[in-house]
Amino acid sequence: MTFGNSSRNCLRSSFVISPPLWHALLLKAGRPGARIDSGGASVSPEPVVAERAYLLLKADIMAGRWAPGILLIERGLAAEYGVSVSPLRDAAQRLVGEHMLEIAAGGGYRIPVQTQDMLRSLYRWHSHLVRLIMKAMRPDALPRPPISSLIGTTSLPQATTNLFLTLADACEDPEHTRALKSATERLHQARLGEAQIMRNLTQELQMVEVATISGRDHDRFEVLWAYHRRRIRRVDRIFEAISHLPNQYTSIG
Repeated sequence: MTFGNSSRNCLRSSFVISPPLWHALLLKAGRPGARIDSGGASVSPEPVVAERAYLLLKADIMAGRWAPGILLIERGLAAEYGVSVSPLRDAAQRLVGEHMLEIAAGGGYRIPVQTQDMLRSLYRWHSHLVRLIMKAMRPDALPRPPISSLIGTTSLPQATTNLFLTLADACEDPEHTRALKSATERLHQARLGEAQIMRNLTQELQMVEVATISGRDHDRFEVLWAYHRRRIRRVDRIFEAISHLPNQYTSIG
């Protein structure tokens, strides 16, 4: 599931939403916050460098830079991101815990291989998490201002990811927050595929947002389920779209 450089650059450079969102953190990744040691040299603290590597690697994975099953070598990625192997390894291990990478036999990491059934299950799990959080959330904790109003300054898939990440951040239960963030980020590649084969996505996102912020419970859940059901019914086409886009990377470069 891979995409060209434009998707990667969009993920790395479109920082127009509030700080809690993952792509806003990518802005910090571009400014690693180096300090000056006693000899006057610029030194990046190890935790900051590891965070930078984590955010850059995560953005590339979410943008679909590498095909499923591709082997990623720590040394090559570390050189590309301008960090040493140790913080790169820390970043990769975090992404293993988030199910975005797998440890490869013999060393290195692999992009997980996803099937249609796995994608269908992930959509269903995401739907369940959104409903669970909406049922438990206080009305005054719902996300504002509207995320969809920023569609003109960011991509539609990114705006959709931002909306669900904002919802996760508004949840008071840390376990629910972590679960929804993980499912939302893992679905980002699928959203790139959705944009290839589905229509009226902007209007649909606006409906989801209105239902999330101000809808009554029954109407809210109907809209949210309709959003997920539409994708579950089209999993085969979405899977096909994200498997056959041009500019497929089959190595770390």
